[in-house]
Amino acid sequence: MDSDELFSILGVVFPNRARAILAGGKMEGVSGGYSVGTLQEVGTAIARNCPLHPDFESDVSSGTEFASVTRLAILPGGPPMIVRYVHLPHRSGTACRVVALTCGPSDMIGELPVPSADPLPLTDQQMNLALDLVAGRSLQEIARARQCSIHTVRNQLKSALRATQAHSQGQLVTLVRDWLL
Repeated sequence: MDSDELFSILGVVFPNRARAILAGGKMEGVSGGYSVGTLQEVGTAIARNCPLHPDFESDVSSGTEFASVTRLAILPGGPPMIVRYVHLPHRSGTACRVVALTCGPSDMIGELPVPSADPLPLTDQQMNLALDLVAGRSLQEIARARQCSIHTVRNQLKSALRATQAHSQGQLVTLVRDWLL
């Protein structure tokens, strides 16, 4: 999948957030609901804080090659921004590709008006949980990574199921996976 296709998908899934793709530690592109000047600053902050390949911890036992790291990216003269970096699978010897997605703060998200609403009625936490499930992580792994109890993660899952009217975890994963594609 090339950068244009990925930006298109991420733009539908996360219309109010900045999205960036980095390859080999260098910015391939950035897009989102920001003014041009802010978008350049956001892209620079995202690239500057991008984790190195060894920083991504992939759980080999889960069989997934996706791994994510959440970090603060500081904008010059602005508030810190939470960014989730997702490492994409790649062949050995090829450039490491990372998708970055802003998660906050809310006053920096969606600076420009977006005509359409989110296609899925999920909160940021519910969406992050759903994406972790799509990536093949178990509820226990998600709880450990978030440093919260399994009960908290299960409650978020129940809320996501109610919001999407899915009847099972597998149905939620299928819904989100289809939505991403």
